[in-house]
Amino acid sequence: MDATELLRKLVSIQSVFPHENEISDYLSSLLSDIGFSVETVDTGGRKNIVATYGESRKYLCLYGHMDTVPPNTGMNEPFKLKEKDGIGRGLGAADMKGGVAAIITAARTAVRNRLPLKVVLGVDEENISEGAHAIIDSGLLKDAGFLISGESGGESLNSETIKEPFTVCYGRKGRILFDATISGVRSHAANKKEGINAIVKAAEFACAADKMSFPEHETLGSTDIVVQSIVSNADSFSIPDACDISFSVITTPNIKSTSVLKKLNDFCKNKNININIRAHSRATPYGESYEVDRQDGFVQKLESQLFKPNGVKPVYAASVADENVFANRLGIPVISMGPVSGGFHALNEWIRLDSLNATTKAYEKAIALYNS
Repeated sequence: MDATELLRKLVSIQSVFPHENEISDYLSSLLSDIGFSVETVDTGGRKNIVATYGESRKYLCLYGHMDTVPPNTGMNEPFKLKEKDGIGRGLGAADMKGGVAAIITAARTAVRNRLPLKVVLGVDEENISEGAHAIIDSGLLKDAGFLISGESGGESLNSETIKEPFTVCYGRKGRILFDATISGVRSHAANKKEGINAIVKAAEFACAADKMSFPEHETLGSTDIVVQSIVSNADSFSIPDACDISFSVITTPNIKSTSVLKKLNDFCKNKNININIRAHSRATPYGESYEVDRQDGFVQKLESQLFKPNGVKPVYAASVADENVFANRLGIPVISMGPVSGGFHALNEWIRLDSLNATTKAYEKAIALYNS
């Protein structure tokens, strides 16, 4: 079974989160048949996979997520890979069953050549990355030395006319969602000057946050604050004394969310805005931004012997993915290397099939280089 045949099979398996167990069982069995020792990691009854072949002090890990978003309304036969003019279309073809198909196909070659490798497959990436955190918490990646994710290389390559054989991404922005409550002083609306209108103060904060600037990052651009909701009301004929705001902080590697919060709190202190900011509650930590160290020895080997000979130029992505979790929590180099594809989370999701095969060969080359 080559990568395209495997992709057809993977697309046919419904794996919209949180329903990944059918595809997890299939891939666990496939990896075991290939010759990997397969362990599963539980995430609320859903099964992540950590499969190991061979002995290594520090393993190269190939990572993919098994879940997809729900199919778009109007998507025709979402669980069938439709192939025409070298393009495959179907739910998850780009995000990211193509990458998973290339990883599994390359893993067969690793076994034939007796090259050590870990294949790591997670659930819940399209939600809050519960799978990636559970895998790390399991301790099964304590011997990981380098991780390559099969995600496509970034939104800037979202075109079927891209000539590169595969895509590479060297870093991603992070995203943390915050909630804030701004307090005012309640008063009768007829005595406006006796109160402090929390909505007015919130509007002042929102405008300042939207315009707040930070030092630019060389490759990932600006850290941004995006205000996403303002909610308040006053009963009867009163000045409102509370206003709730939610906003996202889109981070770059040179600016952590803690420094953004300090700047916001300092602004509020200077403007006499009474504010309480806290991270929006969720089951997993948020992912800060990351970028790979281009001076890393294996990165330089990949550049000189794989990327440059194939005319592939690494990009950086604005979206958050499981790579943010692995890079920040494991503290190891992380890159993405995936097929040219696009239409992520959209009606017309697609993958270039020749790029799928080129990505498979790129993984095979990377495995050999890492173990040389």
